[in-house]
Amino acid sequence: IIFKNTKTFISFDLYTGYSVFAALCGADSFVIPPPGMSKEDWRPDESQRIGIGFGFDDKDWVAETKEMVLPNLISREASSVDQVKVFVNEVEGFFNISLKSQL
Repeated sequence: IIFKNTKTFISFDLYTGYSVFAALCGADSFVIPPPGMSKEDWRPDESQRIGIGFGFDDKDWVAETKEMVLPNLISREASSVDQVKVFVNEVEGFFNISLKSQL
């Protein structure tokens, strides 16, 4: 409820999920980096920065990517599920077992 009533979310924790939650609820979300850290040091994969500003100089980025937060998360979740399926298939093949019967 708080994020739905928040216009700007600021975090000094670079990796908290709250930054994404705030962006999902429509807040402008910013993380405040320590001195000397670059965006690429923080999150090398640009898709992990969608909707979150790296300092207040990223206001344009936040505005441009705010609507992409939910679709991006859905895509990343689908990718994670696919990776787990590949892993399960490899384990089943290596050990000659079926994990589906274990569930």
